[in-house]
Amino acid sequence: MEIVAYLVFGVLCLVGCFWSLMGGSGTLLVFLGALFIGFVTEFAKISPLVLGILLGFVILGEALEQLSALLGARFLGASKRAAFGAAMGGFVGMILGLMTGIGILILPLVGIFVGAFIVELVSYHNLPQSIKSGMGGLLGRLGAVFSKVILTLVMIVIVLGQVLRNSL
Repeated sequence: MEIVAYLVFGVLCLVGCFWSLMGGSGTLLVFLGALFIGFVTEFAKISPLVLGILLGFVILGEALEQLSALLGARFLGASKRAAFGAAMGGFVGMILGLMTGIGILILPLVGIFVGAFIVELVSYHNLPQSIKSGMGGLLGRLGAVFSKVILTLVMIVIVLGQVLRNSL
């Protein structure tokens, strides 16, 4: 059964890396795979402490993702309203992406840009700043995707290290 747990973990890691790249919660999949190894091995290969650390990475990844567009827009000088527009645009884009089957990467990126751009333009009538605000939100979101891919890979290395250490 232990071999099955490792195979399940491997599949979840592959899917998790791809899902993180697409803006999803790949860190959660890696955590679930590690948790499965823990249950199967009665926590001989993965300690509850390591699982707690991995869960912290999952929460950190989600928090970074939620704040990224907002902080990216603010970093490039967007108003608070435009940063909120970026966050709302990303949310609407995610819902539309799921409903239309286009995906959860493209439409949230478009939504973040459009949300910040429109709110900034309507509020302050400044086209260059509106474009800059939209780009800030977009860059923030791309930074979050990159961060989640890195977190996913770090989590995989932690699990592999823990399993190998406890197998010797």
